[in-house]
Amino acid sequence: MNRSIGLCCVAAIGVAIACLLMLGGDDAGATPGIEDVWFEDSAPETVERADTESVDDAASRERVETPPQPQSTAPVGGPEGRVSGTIVVVDAEGVEHPEEDGEIKFVLWTANSGSQAKVVVRGGRFSFDPDEDVRIEVSDATLGGRRAYVPGEHEVTDGVIRIRAVWPGRKLLRVVDADSGVDLDGVVAIASTDWKTDDCEHPGHWKDADLRIEGERSPCELKLPAEQKHWVRWEETLWVRSPGYAWGRLKVNYASALERRVELRRGGGLAVQVTGEKPKSDTVLRLRRVHVKQPILEMPLKMGERLIEGLAPGPYLLSAEQGNWWKSPLELVRQTVEVTIGARAPAVLQVLPRPDKATVPFAGALFLPPAWKTSRLSLRFEPIGRPGVTDGDEHRLDLSSMEPDPAKDGLYRWDLGDVVPGKYEVVCYAIDMQWVIDTGPAGRRDAEIVIGEPVDAAVRVIDDATGAAVEGATVHWNCERPQGVSGGSLGTAKWNKDTQRYEFRVAAGGVRIAVWSREYRTIGDTLFQVDPHQREFEIRVARNCGIILSLWNGGAVVPWDDKMRWGVDLSAIGGKGSERGSGGVGDHGQYVTVSEPGVYRVKIPTPAGFEPIEPFEVEIGAGEFVEKRVELRSK
Repeated sequence: MNRSIGLCCVAAIGVAIACLLMLGGDDAGATPGIEDVWFEDSAPETVERADTESVDDAASRERVETPPQPQSTAPVGGPEGRVSGTIVVVDAEGVEHPEEDGEIKFVLWTANSGSQAKVVVRGGRFSFDPDEDVRIEVSDATLGGRRAYVPGEHEVTDGVIRIRAVWPGRKLLRVVDADSGVDLDGVVAIASTDWKTDDCEHPGHWKDADLRIEGERSPCELKLPAEQKHWVRWEETLWVRSPGYAWGRLKVNYASALERRVELRRGGGLAVQVTGEKPKSDTVLRLRRVHVKQPILEMPLKMGERLIEGLAPGPYLLSAEQGNWWKSPLELVRQTVEVTIGARAPAVLQVLPRPDKATVPFAGALFLPPAWKTSRLSLRFEPIGRPGVTDGDEHRLDLSSMEPDPAKDGLYRWDLGDVVPGKYEVVCYAIDMQWVIDTGPAGRRDAEIVIGEPVDAAVRVIDDATGAAVEGATVHWNCERPQGVSGGSLGTAKWNKDTQRYEFRVAAGGVRIAVWSREYRTIGDTLFQVDPHQREFEIRVARNCGIILSLWNGGAVVPWDDKMRWGVDLSAIGGKGSERGSGGVGDHGQYVTVSEPGVYRVKIPTPAGFEPIEPFEVEIGAGEFVEKRVELRSK
């Protein structure tokens, strides 16, 4: 029995570029001896995933501006088709425990749909028998009665998975005055649970469940958060403050027993009075630095007085808005405010009635070739280029709500009713297609949306030097986007070990394909014309070279935060080489690729709580990734 099973650790929900992936799909059937639970929560990613509709074996899709970094995958198959393995858990002192009893939770993926399997571990061993053609992710483990962290990469030998897990040790958070270094009282730590505000400097509105520390004196113990519905939040963003200080922000990995240090500076606050017209429920209060589009704070707008504490001193723009900040939100009112240390600056926002929007009729037809054989498809209509548009101006139409035209098989009539006039980006996530349609000032009822015939396409990725097929790459694809649209839905082709190709189903027409691999140079956005007679393509890639960095302190791995990852700098010594790209390796590594072999000077930003890292030199050979372990010294 052949299976292709990918193994990767499910991480915490977060942003990365745009997005959360909703799970759904038809029941694939329960596996004997395994608790099989279907769920609708998002499998955590730093991107927003698309709708749950699927077409035959279409791969999972994401709505992103930039392709996400792939997670490690490996084919696995145990005796007689059973998946088997061993798990060793390591304690905080580095001692291995290879024979613990417990349970591992796997997520079994079939296209867009996921189910959870709980597998019993006895004496450090386990086995189970999933359905054909599933992809497996390790979401959680409990061993010896204690929750264990499972990193994202696992060894696979002769069809046996060898998993290493970690029992987290005691983790301390030290919160100090940035000038004196003195430990602070009344420490509060709030966890980020909303990807839309994860990057903000201020937590804004939070719930009691988001509190991790409340009113303690530094150093404080950071305890593993309560189990989520289908996983444990091993890594999350925390906002931290003490009375009289501005909020600080850091990313915490609970699997590491290292002490984390946050230095806070004195701050002030605002006393905001909201008057006038009661706003719609989707209206938000935003605070920005002057001339900066991204807010540092976002929270629901409420009438009356609201105190906002923990702001760094300086000028800000305070506003009431409707719609996502990265689009073209409607600004109802704004005011410039000045925050000073130790004071609450007064601010008044008077919300005026919002004028009614003019609307026009919008209707048309969709042609879906019968060969797609699907009833689970929807269209999203998203206004573009119009200030003041909010999420409430977007529309969704399911195929089941359209009227089949008896005159032509595959032709459906749709009607959105009255909409805000202007251009709309129409997205079909199930087939990764997009269109731009303008209603015109008077509206229209003749809009046409045409989906091409389905084509089972294949891409062979070839090592340019050896001519061998490249396995383990990530091949993203999307139908050619209309002019003026830069982002949208991405599909991921599936590796077929029998044909040595990456395969996907796509609508006939222009298709853009990108190949990503750490070991090979990225090939991005190559346009191919796909039709029933032209369905196989070849992309040749050259091998990369670079460095893989890991941070250590006293025998423990130090996780990278986002600021450090972006701050790594490589410069050629006596050559013309330069950086080409970078990304994460597992949970605690960072790689950087370079344009050519040579000697490079490496600079790494100073992580919080540690002494500065001295720059060092490394020689990188052709087609080689040099692994460098960097030892940190605590302050």
